[in-house]
Amino acid sequence: MNSSILKGKRFGTGGRNRSFSWSNILRRALWNLIWALLASWTPPQLHRWRRFLLNLCGAKIAPGARVYRSAQIWYPPNLSMGKGAVLGWNTVCYCMAPIEIGDYASVSQHAHLVAGTHDLDDPNFQLYAEPIKIGAHAWIAS
Repeated sequence: MNSSILKGKRFGTGGRNRSFSWSNILRRALWNLIWALLASWTPPQLHRWRRFLLNLCGAKIAPGARVYRSAQIWYPPNLSMGKGAVLGWNTVCYCMAPIEIGDYASVSQHAHLVAGTHDLDDPNFQLYAEPIKIGAHAWIAS
């Protein structure tokens, strides 16, 4: 992959061996613990509770949006969802960069939203992140 094509945020620069800071890694670990203990086992109808947890952890989830319990969200502060938007069963939202899901847009079951890639030509296999914006009333399916 030509690195001139990669325009997003580059991670792992400055001689570090890891792509993310320890504080970022710890915040993601805390988020995974919160989701596992308080959301992943909840009945399907508790969308309001899962919205509350996501907003509490930095996401911007509008009223009426639905996030299913089996959805995997990598880093809540990088996720925003409009009213009536859906993050369906077993979806993966790998939000290294901001991911915005518009009003009434639907990300269907087993779909993956991946806001990052690696530069295959770089000997350090650097990680790059680029935002994803899904417009209103869109449907993303696997």
